Amino acid sequence: MVLIIGLGNPGIRYAANRHNAGFMVVDNLAAKLGGSIYAKFNSEMIKLKLCEKEVLMAKPLTYMNRSGGAAGQMIKYYEGQIDSILVIHDDLDIEFGQIRFKPGGGTAGHKGLDSIVSVTGKKDFHRLKIGIGRPPGSKDPSVYVLEDFSKKEAKELPFLLDSSVEAVEDYVCRGIDYAMNKYN
Repeated sequence: MVLIIGLGNPGIRYAANRHNAGFMVVDNLAAKLGGSIYAKFNSEMIKLKLCEKEVLMAKPLTYMNRSGGAAGQMIKYYEGQIDSILVIHDDLDIEFGQIRFKPGGGTAGHKGLDSIVSVTGKKDFHRLKIGIGRPPGSKDPSVYVLEDFSKKEAKELPFLLDSSVEAVEDYVCRGIDYAMNKYN
């Protein structure tokens, strides 16, 4: 099984925020591929098949800074059944419109990743980083990530989400090495 965890914050207030890029990718992939939706592990879960593989997607509803609680429950429950874990999240250090796969490593201060590493003790999960760019001027990054995409970015966002969905499909079907070579 491939476990895909999209990070974000629940609720209409946060729906179009930069910090919800992970939720947006999961929502777009589910819209494209279908699947059964249900609630479990304090998350919205979507189960589907892709390239003959069982895929379980999750949107933790515990807020970004507590994503590790939900992720930890999933990982423990499905222990031994998970072939790979992909966490999809926003990234300030990547220009808006760009995506990057990473096979593991540090968190670069991302609170959602910090939470997952803190709860699970694991850093070796794969990541798909969705570029949101740096805040302009001296704007506080914690304020910037909780703002909606700008009007210009909002026009380009569907293309970013489409390429991210394609990237996740390649990741599931062909693996992390293929995905890194194609998208990084």
